[in-house]
Amino acid sequence: MQTTRFGRPKFGGTQTKLLTLSVAAGAGLAAAAGAIVAAFVHDDSPLLAFAVYALCLFPVATAASWGFMVDRSTIRGATPDPENSIESHWYSQASENTLHAMLLGIGGLGVVSTFWDFHVSGSMLTLILGVFVTGTFGISYFAHKRAAS
Repeated sequence: MQTTRFGRPKFGGTQTKLLTLSVAAGAGLAAAAGAIVAAFVHDDSPLLAFAVYALCLFPVATAASWGFMVDRSTIRGATPDPENSIESHWYSQASENTLHAMLLGIGGLGVVSTFWDFHVSGSMLTLILGVFVTGTFGISYFAHKRAAS
C-alpha cells in the first residue's frame, strides 16, 4: 500500500480526505467544548469564553481526530511494531515509576494533613497534581532513556 506523510483513513480514501475530516471533526469538537464551557462556566462574557476555548482546543481536537482516523500502516516512516520498541519500554517503566511516586506523594500528604490543617481549592490541587505527575513521568522517562544510551 502506498504511504504518505500524513497517512490515509482507516475507512478508505485519500490523504486529503483524512486531513479534511480531521479538521472538520476537530472544529466540531472544539466548538462543542467551547459552547459547553461558555454556557456553564463563564456567565459574564460567554462569547469571548467560547472563542478562547474553541481556538485553544482546535489544534488538539484536530490532532486527536486524525489519530483516531488514520491507518498507521499508511504513514511514511512509521514504526511497524511500536509496542515492541525501546521507547515503549521506557514509557512503561516511567508509568510504573510515576504510579509509585504518586502513591508515596499522596500518602505523605495524608500524613502531613493530620498534623497541619491546610486548605487548597480543587483547581489548585488539580494543577499541583498535574505538574507533579507530568514532571515525575518526564524525569523518569528521560532517566531511562539516558541509562539505555
